[in-house]
Amino acid sequence: MNDKKNLLTIGAVVLLFIAAIVYWLSSGSDSVAAVSSQAFYTTDNGQTWFKDDLRKVPPFDHNGKPAYRCYLYSENGGKPIVAYLERYNDEAKKVVERLAQPGSQPDPLSMQTVMKGMEVKKPGAPDSDWVTRSDPRYPSIALPNGPSGNGVSVEP
Repeated sequence: MNDKKNLLTIGAVVLLFIAAIVYWLSSGSDSVAAVSSQAFYTTDNGQTWFKDDLRKVPPFDHNGKPAYRCYLYSENGGKPIVAYLERYNDEAKKVVERLAQPGSQPDPLSMQTVMKGMEVKKPGAPDSDWVTRSDPRYPSIALPNGPSGNGVSVEP
C-alpha cells in the first residue's frame, strides 16, 4: 500500500513539474517568470554568458554554437559566477518543445522523459560530465547558490 502511495505522490509532483514547464513555454506573458522573461545562457562552457528568452529549450543554436542555460550566483555582492549549466537530451528536448505547442497536454510518459532527460554539469567540465537528475552527483552540481552555499542567485 505504501509503495502505491509513494508512486502516486511522485506522479503528482512530476505532473505539476510538467504543467509548470508547459505553462512557462506556452505563455507569451512576462509574468511567467516572477523577475524576468529572460534567462542566462552560455556557448563557451560558462566562461561568458548572455541573456535570451526564458522559453528557449537548451541546447539551441546561437551564432553557430550550442547554447546551454546557465545559473549564476554571487557571494557577498561580488562578481557573478556560473554555478552550473543545464540542457535537455534530444528526446526530452523534443517532448518539451511539443508540450509548448498550444493545446498540447502532458502525459505521464512525457513527464518521465523530460525529468530523465534534464542534464547538468559544472562550468568548464568536459562534455562527458553531463549528469541526469537520477545521478547521485546531481545535487552536488545543481547548487543554486554556488559551491560554498553562501551565494545568492543572480537573475537576468
